[in-house]
Amino acid sequence: MKIALLFNGRPTSVSHDLPEDTFEEYDHPDTISSIVGALCQLGVEVEPLEADASVGQRLQTGAYAMAFNIAEGPVNLAGRARRCRAAIPALACELAGVPYTGSDALTLAITLDKALSCRLVAAEVPVAPAVLLEEDGDESQLNSLVYPAIVKPNDEGSSKGIGNAS
Repeated sequence: MKIALLFNGRPTSVSHDLPEDTFEEYDHPDTISSIVGALCQLGVEVEPLEADASVGQRLQTGAYAMAFNIAEGPVNLAGRARRCRAAIPALACELAGVPYTGSDALTLAITLDKALSCRLVAAEVPVAPAVLLEEDGDESQLNSLVYPAIVKPNDEGSSKGIGNAS
C-alpha cells in the first residue's frame, strides 16, 4: 500500500521581524523521518509530500491509498487562512478523493477558533467561562473573569503566544 505523508516543514530561514514561535507548529525534519520510519515498519510505502499549493495535483496523480495528514496549512497563505488546518484536507485530499487520517475539514476549521468551539460545545457540555477580547474590544469584560486565568490567542495552536511570562 502506498500512502502520502502530508506535512509542513519548518522554514529554514525566518525573518527576524517575526515572533520566535511563528512556525512552532510546523514539522522538524526529524519528526518527518520518524513518522516515515514508523509507517515503513508497518510494511507500507510512504511518500512525504510538503503540503503546498501543488499537493492536490500530486495527490491526484500519485495513486495513494490514503494520506497520513499532519499538515498545518500552506506556509505561503496569509492571515488567519495560514493557520487553517482544514485547507489541506478540504482542498487537496477531499478534491482528490484520497481518504486521510485525523478529523474532517469542517472539524479542523471549527476547532482552531477557540471562541467558536467553546460556544458550540457549551450547548452540550459545561465549559469554563471565557471571554473573547478583540483588538479594539471593550476590556471591561475582563472584570467578570476569575483570576488567575489562562489567556491564549483565539486562532493559534501549539501553545503559540504562551510563554513563561504568560
